[in-house]
Amino acid sequence: MTENTTPEGTQSIAPFIVQATDTTPSVSFIPDKLFFNISGNATSFQTAEIFFNAGKWIIQYDKQLDLLQRENKIQALNLVFEFNLVEANNACLEALKILISRIELTNSRDVHIQIKWHYNSSNEKIKSFLQQYIDGYRIFFETINEKGVPSFFIHPTDISPKIFFDTPNSVFRISGTSRPEHPRAFYNQIEKWIECNGKQWMMGHPFDIKMRYYNTSSKKCLTDLLFLINKIYRDEKQGLVNWYYDFEDNEEVEIIKEEFEPILQNLHFNYIPRKGKEFTL
Repeated sequence: MTENTTPEGTQSIAPFIVQATDTTPSVSFIPDKLFFNISGNATSFQTAEIFFNAGKWIIQYDKQLDLLQRENKIQALNLVFEFNLVEANNACLEALKILISRIELTNSRDVHIQIKWHYNSSNEKIKSFLQQYIDGYRIFFETINEKGVPSFFIHPTDISPKIFFDTPNSVFRISGTSRPEHPRAFYNQIEKWIECNGKQWMMGHPFDIKMRYYNTSSKKCLTDLLFLINKIYRDEKQGLVNWYYDFEDNEEVEIIKEEFEPILQNLHFNYIPRKGKEFTL
């Protein structure tokens, strides 16, 4: 098993590479190096065809990964698709939505997909696209603006929570329900983001927890996340955790006070009641 290259002794499909023009982006899907990148301008009708062919390539790559999994030649694989589009028109963005949906289908228990999107805040079209659509993809989605400020988003499901780390607006929130079949695989990517970015971007801002429900295995993962945030404030002033709870369930607060507070001494817990179904993700 490897997280950096295709396992030895397996036949890899050929890379999918398209050179950029003034109106079409470059595409570099190189599976042996686990390198997946789309960069440049997407302003001509040819771009839609490029994205269509890239989607066909993804289907073949997905089949190869499925074969490797069934042969037990890989146990876990993290794939990062990077996008750096300077300009894009509406038609190309619509085509790109289809490609991302195809990439999303590759996500599985053993293949974890992350989209890393670099953008310029002054580009209203791409900024609007990100604001409208990233919440609909059930994969890890990180956006990075021209100043290098990273944000991180995961769409909620019936069994996994919403992750909303909107760094430019200083909002860091986990909310919803957490009972995924493989919670460690889900939470590992969040931990990695906090390890890489937490001290620089999260310090001094509250961490909001708005959980409807979390099972025992998710509780352990939540504890690990809070431990990472707790480490950020080592030898610094205390951090703040806003924990939203059902105002009719005082037992929830007592459990948190008993099980979380004593082991997270660098964090101050602020308990905020919510009523019944009044719950905002």
